[in-house]
Amino acid sequence: MLSYDVIKDHLIEKISENEIVKNLKKISFTFTQGRDKIQKIYESRAMVASYACFYLPTNAQKMNFFLERVSENILAEIKESIVVELGTGPGTYLLALMDTLGPELTTFFGIDHNPLMLEQAQKLQQELFPTADAYWREDIPSLPKDKKVTLIFGNSLNEMGSALAFRLIDRINPTSIIFIEPGTKQSFHETSKLRTILIKEKFNIIYPCQSSDECPIIKNKLDDWCHQVVRTSLDPSTLRLSQLVSLDRTVMPAIIHFYSREVVREDQSGLIMRLLKSVKHAFFWEVCTLVDGELRLQEIEVPKKLFTKSELKALSKMSTGFNIEFSVDKVLGDGTIRAGKVVLK
Repeated sequence: MLSYDVIKDHLIEKISENEIVKNLKKISFTFTQGRDKIQKIYESRAMVASYACFYLPTNAQKMNFFLERVSENILAEIKESIVVELGTGPGTYLLALMDTLGPELTTFFGIDHNPLMLEQAQKLQQELFPTADAYWREDIPSLPKDKKVTLIFGNSLNEMGSALAFRLIDRINPTSIIFIEPGTKQSFHETSKLRTILIKEKFNIIYPCQSSDECPIIKNKLDDWCHQVVRTSLDPSTLRLSQLVSLDRTVMPAIIHFYSREVVREDQSGLIMRLLKSVKHAFFWEVCTLVDGELRLQEIEVPKKLFTKSELKALSKMSTGFNIEFSVDKVLGDGTIRAGKVVLK
């Protein structure tokens, strides 16, 4: 597992833990109060090293969340393709793939305009995953036309916007695309714009949507946004660092999408949008599901008697973004569906 304890021995700048904590607090403040100054901060070797210590192992959990919730067909698609990450930073999502699926599964390209981030990514990869066929560049390479390509946007669509992102997609011509973006309303609107464009360009959205139909939040102009919530147990060293900098990374909202030209969507009944409430006899969830051929937001009542005690404990910790299959037992007077059977995917 990628952790603070693992990463701290492979930094481009040797710095004390006190300095790492101080730098992380400055980075966090800049994220929230002065994003126009963030690129200036990353001109410092110590700042880049500090960023890698904390944000790499915690953001990597978002990739793990995605990999745990998709089918073997999607995993095979990734393994069979060249993987290119735009805005790779210290190699966050490529290193997460190497760590989870194996460093020798394919060829990796990490693209970033910051040479210090690339230096940090290369050092981590060469020392932690020396057998990986990985390249770290400031420019987009010419890729073989006879090879599949998986393109990753890791917190970069949010920065560049949907128009530039599509121009890059059109240039690279990937077989599949992974977006892992901040779980904010602003990011949702950017990903939604690109979702519409990509569907017109014959991409299938495989995760998280139940179909390529128009998003009901956009269609009905709701003051809401679709996102996942990544709940994770950090390793002791990364958890300790998070406590030192007073940043909770055990609950991370994210917007994660997967598109493919070739993978066919497996049938799902719904995507959990919101956990509305839990009462003595049932959970109440809002799900995005197909109703009469179109995506809708639907409230469902899930009787607790359907589950064992251990399953109930797991369900109580479940978060937004899980796919489920459910059968309809009864439609209640207010339109709520009472589920007769529920299977988490």
